[in-house]
Amino acid sequence: MNGLDLTSPKRLEKLTRYIGFWQVALHLYRENHPTSNSIANAITDILINRNTLQEKAWIRRIEDLRTELIQSNEKLTNYSSSYQERIEWVRDICQRNSKNSTWSLLLFKLIRRTSAPYLS
Repeated sequence: MNGLDLTSPKRLEKLTRYIGFWQVALHLYRENHPTSNSIANAITDILINRNTLQEKAWIRRIEDLRTELIQSNEKLTNYSSSYQERIEWVRDICQRNSKNSTWSLLLFKLIRRTSAPYLS
């Protein structure tokens, strides 16, 4: 089939989210304020996959570390708020607490884009 297949709910949801991100970025650009422009730039970077060589290296390191932790056979002792000792696998903790790589990249970009050097 040529063109955009919207018969898949997952693809439709992804397209809707993509359009929503563009709408947010455009709204932020219209604010014409250094911080809102930086946030809009971070969102745009994600949407068009714009990463510097330095960012690509960082992203690769972060994703390699995530993969290493998910494959880990180490255990940790976890003390809950009730002071009960609980042994957990590192991989289980990582899988449970890992965020989607797109959201992680957005957070990475937001931090970089809203830091002082970008705002000046």
